[in-house]
Amino acid sequence: MSIMLSEHHEQVIQQVLRKEFLVRNGSSVGGVLGSINTELEGRGLHKVSKSTIQRRIETIQDRYLKRKRVGSTAARQAFQIIRGRYEVKDSLAVVQIDHTLLDIIVVDQISKDPIGRPYLTVLLDIATRMPTGIYLSMDAPSAVNLMMAFQRAVFPKADYLRQMGIDLEWPAHGLPLVISSDNGSDLKSKAFNR
Repeated sequence: MSIMLSEHHEQVIQQVLRKEFLVRNGSSVGGVLGSINTELEGRGLHKVSKSTIQRRIETIQDRYLKRKRVGSTAARQAFQIIRGRYEVKDSLAVVQIDHTLLDIIVVDQISKDPIGRPYLTVLLDIATRMPTGIYLSMDAPSAVNLMMAFQRAVFPKADYLRQMGIDLEWPAHGLPLVISSDNGSDLKSKAFNR
């Protein structure tokens, strides 16, 4: 159950946030909470909780908050729109990695019970827009999924295609110069970085 705050509470909260939080190297949420509650007690008003202060901070626009706490330059760099195109001309110069939860449900062949949705890990060559490696798994994205897809990306795929009964060529293979990703935890794992 939340308690409605009086206009006096709101004034104190806003005043202390402006003076102590929305300044360069400002106080932490905990520090601001202490100052707010000290001021409220001095005025004979009940204290507020940390979650109340956090909710007030969450209503502040991100760019404004960053500008006040770390400066205009940092805010501009963090929120600027980068114009132009990202062009890569050489094959395997940049390979992008991503995991996708597929919009299909795998069903047990015998019982017909649903097993779940599979994940597809794809390494995509930016220059050619051709997948260099893929891996399909019922397991959530992990370093294992990533390494399996990466192994498939690096080596020729003729044997793999033959095993799958596919009579096509898949010429993309080799070590990429740069790997681009969304910085997921699987890409930061020690296993992958080795």
